[in-house]
Amino acid sequence: MLPNLDLILLTLVHASLICCVLLLVISTILLVLFAALSLALSSMIIFDLHEFSSSIMLEHLKMAKDDIELGVVLIVVYLIQQGVGFVLSSKHNRQHNKHKYKTY
Repeated sequence: MLPNLDLILLTLVHASLICCVLLLVISTILLVLFAALSLALSSMIIFDLHEFSSSIMLEHLKMAKDDIELGVVLIVVYLIQQGVGFVLSSKHNRQHNKHKYKTY
């Protein structure tokens, strides 16, 4: 029999215990790093989607504002056109009525 078999077995158990602890620590560190990476990537994706959706919403609001502005301009042009037509027709009627009722 080997003279120091109990010491060799104790060293083997002690080494395997240290390896298990180190493996557990390394796997915990890797798991934490993976969780941090996942959290960072998901937050970046969420912020990018939020910025993308808000930029799309902002673009739609700008287009709606431009459409409303164009509608107001078209209404003003239409009212001016109708007003000019009314003024010209009433001026023509007044001049026509002047000649019609003119006394000599």
